Amino acid sequence: MNNQPKLKGERFTISIPKPIMKLKGFISLLLLISFVIVGISGIVLQRFTVSNVKPAPVWIKMHNLSGYIMIGLVILHFILNHKLFIEELKQLFGKSSK
Repeated sequence: MNNQPKLKGERFTISIPKPIMKLKGFISLLLLISFVIVGISGIVLQRFTVSNVKPAPVWIKMHNLSGYIMIGLVILHFILNHKLFIEELKQLFGKSSK
C-alpha cells in the first residue's frame, strides 16, 4: 500500500499500523481527561481567588499535576503526529507535498 499522503483537494490518507493507532487514541483520550481536569480545577481556583478564600491544597496540586501531565502528553502527541502536522502546515501555507 502506498504510504504517500494524497493532497491537493483530495482526502488526506495515510496507512497507520493498528498498534500505533491505538496508542494515538489512548494518548488523545488522556489529553481530553487532563484538559477537563485542568479546566475544572482552573475554574475552581479562579472562583476561590475572586472570593478571597484560600483554596484547598488538593485543588492546587490537582491543577498543577494535571497541567504537567498535559504538557508531556502534548509533546508525545506531537511526536507521534509530526508528519501529519507538517503536511497540514504545507496545505495551510500552499506548499505542495513531494
